[in-house]
Amino acid sequence: MASFQPTALTPASAAWPYLAAFQDGASTFFVEYLRIGADKQLHGTLYTRKAFMKLALKGAGVLVENGLGPGASCVHYFTDNRFEDLVYRLSAVLAGTVPVTVNWQADTVERSLYKVSATSSLVVLVDDLSLIHISEPTRPRLISYAVFCLK
Repeated sequence: MASFQPTALTPASAAWPYLAAFQDGASTFFVEYLRIGADKQLHGTLYTRKAFMKLALKGAGVLVENGLGPGASCVHYFTDNRFEDLVYRLSAVLAGTVPVTVNWQADTVERSLYKVSATSSLVVLVDDLSLIHISEPTRPRLISYAVFCLK
């Protein structure tokens, strides 16, 4: 199983400034993700720089493990303003991949497939709601995310 090695990054890497930024004040508050719960109330999760970077490094590992490397495209098919999209955008910088955005509110399934084809993307990242959007509306079980490899 391949894994992402942040030590392989050099100062010439596009990711270098990001790594430096996340080392400063690693334990300080960085971002709060708010979501609307089933109770219709806002629920927030706070992330420190360190916690956010750990997620991004894990995401970079997922990209690498699924055969993506520098310059390869990966489609982000996330609904709403998902935290996972933000994490995977930093993951893309770290792994050197190119994120391709699907606008879940405006892009049709055909347009989404065109984006996958036109960019030669080998991976499509989705969340549970985008699975419903692109498949049957009565999906029996929701999952938190999925990675589709199109090799």
